[in-house]
Amino acid sequence: KDANPKDGVFIDVDGWVGDNSIIAAAMGMDTYAFEPTRYVTNMLHLDILANDCAVSEHLTVVNALVGGYNSLDENLDLIYHEMDFDDDFDDDYQ
Repeated sequence: KDANPKDGVFIDVDGWVGDNSIIAAAMGMDTYAFEPTRYVTNMLHLDILANDCAVSEHLTVVNALVGGYNSLDENLDLIYHEMDFDDDFDDDYQ
């Protein structure tokens, strides 16, 4: 049996300006775009307005950070420790 996009759910983490989310919503998928930056979220809302209104029926935009922890500090701490910074990073940037 062929997959029907209208039967699916598309979750776009770091939705940016909706380049993937708008396509998924236009295909009829219930789409959730998570974008942590307010300015970019506003641009995504403008993209929705600029496209066919049928897209908005399937697209939910959430201005939030998605991560493995409950706070921004915990998520940034995880990113910091997973990156391979040299020993001088703390002295130079804190």
